[in-house]
Amino acid sequence: GLNLQMPALRGQTGLTDARFGGKKLVVVTGTSSGLGRKTAAALLRTGKYHVVGAVRDLDKMEVVAEVDGFDPDLFTPMHCELNSFASVRAFVDELKEWKAAKPVDRLICNAAVYQPSLPYAKWSEDGHEQQMQINYLSHFL
Repeated sequence: GLNLQMPALRGQTGLTDARFGGKKLVVVTGTSSGLGRKTAAALLRTGKYHVVGAVRDLDKMEVVAEVDGFDPDLFTPMHCELNSFASVRAFVDELKEWKAAKPVDRLICNAAVYQPSLPYAKWSEDGHEQQMQINYLSHFL
């Protein structure tokens, strides 16, 4: 028969079937607090999704996941510091390797900072105003 899979994806379907079954893959930024935390919990409660939590503090995420009862078979935390393009690129590389042939079905760009009371601008290591990089640029990198 005709094999329409892309060459790089051949042989990875067994891995994705074992890891995800029929579940949709969702990436949510900022899952360790606020709306991201609640969104991850709501998605996991349905049993229809495997959620990747893209967070800057994995230790905090581990505690939150335990407190909130996130099923470790359905939730995978990964490090992603949106204030660093290098960190975002490393996250994307890690995600690509981990998910194998499974496509990302949903991307929820939730993580953000809001610093209206600061009397000065804060800058990212990449030279961008921090709010602009974290809230916008890194999500679309």
